[in-house]
Amino acid sequence: CALPIYNNIYICFKGSSNFIDWKTNFDKSLITHYHNFHIFSIHKGYYMQYISVSNKIHNYLYNKNFDKLYICGHSLGGALATICSFDLVINNIVHYNNISCITFGIPRIGDYNFSLIYNFYNITTYRIVLSGDPVPKLPLNPYYIHLTPSYYLKNNNIYYKPNKIYLAYKKFISYLFDTHFSFKNHSINQYIHTLDLINF
Repeated sequence: CALPIYNNIYICFKGSSNFIDWKTNFDKSLITHYHNFHIFSIHKGYYMQYISVSNKIHNYLYNKNFDKLYICGHSLGGALATICSFDLVINNIVHYNNISCITFGIPRIGDYNFSLIYNFYNITTYRIVLSGDPVPKLPLNPYYIHLTPSYYLKNNNIYYKPNKIYLAYKKFISYLFDTHFSFKNHSINQYIHTLDLINF
């Protein structure tokens, strides 16, 4: 018997690749938005980078027939993928049942109110974090929170971990000097290597 053919679309955002990208990563400024009379704040740099390509994505998906949309990204790309997923759902471009957001080593991108609104839409989200990766601790700003729990990779196992709202500066600095934490662990190649070692 013939297997069904699924028509899936993949949107992938690349990670930080130059000085401007890293400058965006370390920027802590927030921009305020309103949605259905609710106020929330989002990382200004990530938001502006996504807005620069959002019309192209909307136009590409308009009247397209597909079974599933997968949006993924690493690091800065993970932030853009998350904002893209949210944008497409709240603007009725894609129904939340037809979208999955997959991120690797994503930094924090918004405040507590944004996490509430994002999760209200039940967007299927896999936020994957490798043990020893310091970038998911950023930005160091008390208003930032991750939007969803994480799938935490450590010792060739996966753990489901809830959000931590804020990491103090002193603790983060101690992490940077801990041999366990290294920007090498932020590499997408390191994520791929670790996932290859895990028995699912």
